[in-house]
Amino acid sequence: MLGILLWLAGAGLMIWTIRLFWQRGKGTLEPFDATQRLVAVGPYQHVRNPMYTGVFLVLYGEAILLGSPAVLVYALLFSALPFVYVPLVEEPGLEQRDGRIHTP
Repeated sequence: MLGILLWLAGAGLMIWTIRLFWQRGKGTLEPFDATQRLVAVGPYQHVRNPMYTGVFLVLYGEAILLGSPAVLVYALLFSALPFVYVPLVEEPGLEQRDGRIHTP
């Protein structure tokens, strides 16, 4: 049951954030069609990258549902990715495009 709940919560959050990018940001997740406007509504009011949270929830839900140590290891490794990608790739690109980035 926990796996199903995690998966559903993650999938719902992913759908919500993708929809916000499309409707409010006038763009997509893809760098070649990045959002044209800053999205600061819904989960983006509280968390900088809620899409990552949605993906993590889906992966951990799948690991539990499948009882798969391999999927769990993949989920753990994937969870570390934003700690490298965001400061090295995403933040410089945002700063170049939108100006100063306010990070805690």
